[in-house]
Amino acid sequence: MPLFEEARDIAQGYMDALNANPYGDPDAVTDCVLIYEETISRPYGWVFFYASKSFLETDDFVFALIGNAPFIVNKFDGSITVTGTAHGVDCYLAEYEKQKGY
Repeated sequence: MPLFEEARDIAQGYMDALNANPYGDPDAVTDCVLIYEETISRPYGWVFFYASKSFLETDDFVFALIGNAPFIVNKFDGSITVTGTAHGVDCYLAEYEKQKGY
């Protein structure tokens, strides 16, 4: 059962994988960072948000990510579930809770 610090490490691993840029696209954003102050705590885990470091530093939408959905790190098994971007995060959390029986 991961504690917050372990969940944060799992979330950082997810960021590292996104930043690895496995397709070799020179135009790909490879500076994804977690936004810790926006993390949501739930009884079943934590919801992490992220953006590109360049966007956070400059507020220039040229550096904004598209499709950077928040993701849940489950505190019981450490699994990651990516939510979505079409609806607000509360909608995805309600769906997750219903699906998992929380």
